[in-house]
Order: sequence, then structure tokens, then C-alpha cells
Amino acid sequence: MRSFEECKETLRELNASTLERRAERLRELEKTETDARRFSSDREGSYSREATDLYINGHYRSAIFCCAFAVDQIFRYEYMKAPESRYEDLEKLPSGKVIGKCKRKNVASLCPFMEQAELLNKMRNKVATHPLFIDVPIDSDLTRQ
Repeated sequence: MRSFEECKETLRELNASTLERRAERLRELEKTETDARRFSSDREGSYSREATDLYINGHYRSAIFCCAFAVDQIFRYEYMKAPESRYEDLEKLPSGKVIGKCKRKNVASLCPFMEQAELLNKMRNKVATHPLFIDVPIDSDLTRQ
């Protein structure tokens, strides 16, 4: 078992070796400004912070999921603020259906973000159902079974 000091040294080395890449990714995020800050949802904020940390550290697939969750929370929150909205309308719906409901209801605060939300939902679905890391060669032993 490693000592606490050995673990700290390993983390120092890891931080030093990845600092440049992480700083570059953070800089990229600083260039990206949206009006999303005007939405006030604690869950959205939590997912957004986590997505930022994941992106900076190079965990892109997880960052996509957190971004999608943040958007889902914003859309649910804004839908509920619209007149004659009911929680039951959204309770068991997946994100794509929530986006569709908001689009059909023409939730004004979300209209400028509709296209990007649909794109993010498609990206999330693609990553979730067809992960990029699976690579099975056609002539592998798995295909002969």
C-alpha cells in the first residue's frame, strides 16, 4: 500500500504533466458565453459546474452527459414556469421529449436555444447508445462464435 506522501507526489506529477492541456481547455470554455446564466436552477448549476470540470480534465463523454442533464433541467424548469403547465406533463419523459414539448408549447425563454438543445440531445444519445470506444475487428474471435 502506498503512503499518503507517495500518493500526493503522484498527483503532483499528474497535475504538472496535464496542466497545459487543462489550461487550454479552460481557456476554450472562457470564450464560450451564453445567456444560460439567466436561468436559475440549482440542479442545472450543479451539472454545469461538473460538466466544466469534466471537460477541463478531458472526460468528454461524461461532460456531454452533464451538459445534457443541465439543459434538461433548464427546459423542465422553464416549461413549468409557462402558463398552464403541469409537472405530470414532464414527469416520466426523456430529455428529447421534454425539448419537443417545450418547442410545441413555444416556451419563449427557450426558443433561442431549441436547435442547440436538440443537437446536444442527439449527441448524448449517440454517445450513450453507440460509444466511440468500442472497436471490434471484423476478423476477431468474437465474430466466429
